[in-house]
Amino acid sequence: WALNHQVFVIADEIYYELVYDVPSISVASLSEEIQNNTLVINGLSKSVAMTGWRLGYAFGPVEVIRALNDLTSHTTSNPAAVVQYAAIRAFQEDLQEDKEAMRLQFQKRIELFHALIQEIPGMSCVKPGGAFYLFVNIQEAMKIVGVETSDAFALKLLEEVGVATVSGENFGCTGYLRLSCASSEEELKNAAQRMNQFVRNYL
Repeated sequence: WALNHQVFVIADEIYYELVYDVPSISVASLSEEIQNNTLVINGLSKSVAMTGWRLGYAFGPVEVIRALNDLTSHTTSNPAAVVQYAAIRAFQEDLQEDKEAMRLQFQKRIELFHALIQEIPGMSCVKPGGAFYLFVNIQEAMKIVGVETSDAFALKLLEEVGVATVSGENFGCTGYLRLSCASSEEELKNAAQRMNQFVRNYL
């Protein structure tokens, strides 16, 4: 479609290495023609847990990368030396085993938290195929609790049982919450238990 309509593709592949059950496929790998029409954006915050280090990279057609270099040379400064050395280490082959262990740990946490969330009245969720978040449908739970927005639900959840979530309204989807599965299994179990009790308090 993009090729037929002369649309240039910018592909955010930050979760490329955190995919479960199916292989990761970069859109740029589909054909040489698509590769020449795509800018792939990636970084190290997810694949090697360098969140907050703010080091990303891009690959695409030479003329696009040159333009990006011209733009960023006047808008951002170079990453600190320690960040650059960490990035060099992150790309070395012997880290693949550690990265795979981290990916499997996230998958295990997602499966655990997903199962626990499904037990909460008024909540449902499709198990994600990548990343480490759940996007939970809370529309029925909102009716139980007596609120009209995800923001209000998230605030009550935080104030009453101390569980922090991100309202779906931040993503244009009222009636949903985004939950992170990046915490320990014990913390996820504790959060799910508190959320369950929170909703049941209104039944």
